[in-house]
Amino acid sequence: MAPATARPFPFLSFPREIRDKVYRELLCNFDPPPTKVLPSTMFTFEQAKHSIDTAVLRTSTQIHREAYDVMVKTNRFVLIESAGGLPIRSIMGGLRVPVITADRDCAQRFKGYVLAVSLSTKKPAWRDDEAIPTGPCGLMILGRDVRLFCEAFTDGDNHMPGFSANLSLTITVGPAVAHPVPRYKNTLTDFFGETTQKTLLHPFRSRLRGHKGICVTGCVSPDLAKAVQTEIAQDECADHQKVFDDFAAAKERGLAHFRAKDLTAALLAWQDTALDIERIHRGSSWAGLATRGGPDFLARMAELYFLLELNIAHVHLIGMERGIPNYPTFDFQAEQALEMARSSIKKSFWADDWKWQPSAVQKAKLCYRTALFLRLEGRMEHAGAAMAWVEQALRLVPGDAAILREKEKIAAWVELGG
Repeated sequence: MAPATARPFPFLSFPREIRDKVYRELLCNFDPPPTKVLPSTMFTFEQAKHSIDTAVLRTSTQIHREAYDVMVKTNRFVLIESAGGLPIRSIMGGLRVPVITADRDCAQRFKGYVLAVSLSTKKPAWRDDEAIPTGPCGLMILGRDVRLFCEAFTDGDNHMPGFSANLSLTITVGPAVAHPVPRYKNTLTDFFGETTQKTLLHPFRSRLRGHKGICVTGCVSPDLAKAVQTEIAQDECADHQKVFDDFAAAKERGLAHFRAKDLTAALLAWQDTALDIERIHRGSSWAGLATRGGPDFLARMAELYFLLELNIAHVHLIGMERGIPNYPTFDFQAEQALEMARSSIKKSFWADDWKWQPSAVQKAKLCYRTALFLRLEGRMEHAGAAMAWVEQALRLVPGDAAILREKEKIAAWVELGG
C-alpha cells in the first residue's frame, strides 16, 4: 500500500479575518510595559518582552504581504534617532520605555515605521561616557509606548539643564511611504488618513510642552502639523498661582499620609512633588512664571521646595534609625535631600541675583537633620561636623528639647569613639 502523501495546510482557504487573527497572534504579541522602576535599571534600556514568531513572513508572497500589513498597522513601529549629545538611555530608562531593539543599524534597516522621531540638541551639556552615554543612537519602540516616551521626555530638564530649550525634534509621519514598495508588500499610503495622523500625533500634543524647536512633517496635513507644533511650543505652565496651589496641595496630601503613619506613601508623594518642581524650575516655563509671579511667587515656591526636601530627609532619617516596612531606605537619599535643601537657599538658585531666606526655625531644622544624618551615618570622621551642625541649630533656636537631646547623643557618640 502506497504511503499517504501529506497535504499542505489550507491556510489561505480561511476567511481573511481569521488569517489576520493568526497574524496578530504570531507578530503582535508584546508584553505590557513594566510597572516598577528599580535604581539598578535607571541607565539601561528596557528590552520589550514578546513571543513573536516571524517564520510566517517567509511562507509565501501572499501571506507575507498580508502578515506584514497586519504587523506594521497593529504594532505601529516607531523609530527614535538621536544625533548625539542627549542622555537618551537615562531619560528612557527612568520610565522603563520598552525598546524592541537598540541596535542602531538594525533599527535603521527596518522600513515599516509609522513614525520617525529625530532628536538633536544645540548645546550638548554632557560628554559621552560609560555611565551616561550620550552618543548617536537609533532604536525601535511600539506605537503604544509613544505616550510613555513623551512622559519620559518631560523629565528631560531633570537629566540635563537646558534640555527643553536646546532640543530640536522632528516628527515624521509615515516614513515608510517614502521607501520603494517591493512586489511582496502592500503600499501603506492609504493607512495614513486624517484619523491615523491625529492618533499617531496625539501623545506628542497632549504630553509635550515648552519645546520650541519642533517640526512635524511627512504624511500629515499642513494644518494638523502646524497645530501640533504650536501646542508643543506652548509653555507647560502659565498661571503661577495655579502652579503654586497644585504643588502646595500635593505637599499636603503627603502630610496627610505622614499623619496617618503611612510613611511610604508620604515619602513617594513628597518626592514626586519635589521632582515636578525641579522639572518646571529647569524648564522653559520657569522664566515666564517667575516674571508674572514676581518675588512673592519665588518666595512661596522656595519655601515649599525647601520644606519638601526637609520632609523627604526626615522620612529617610526615620528609615535609617528604625526602618520603614516595605520601602528600601538608602543613606544617600537622605543626604541628597539635605543637599538639595541647602542648595535651594543659595543666591541665584531660583532667579538671577535673588535669594530666599528661611526663618530661624526652618534653618534650625536643616542644621538639626544634617547633624542627625551624620550621627546615623556613623562615620567617626564626621563627628566634629555633626557637633558643629547641632550647635548651630541651638544658636538659632536656643533651648529646643529635640536639638538638646541630639547634642547629647552626638557627645556620647564622640566619647564612645574616642
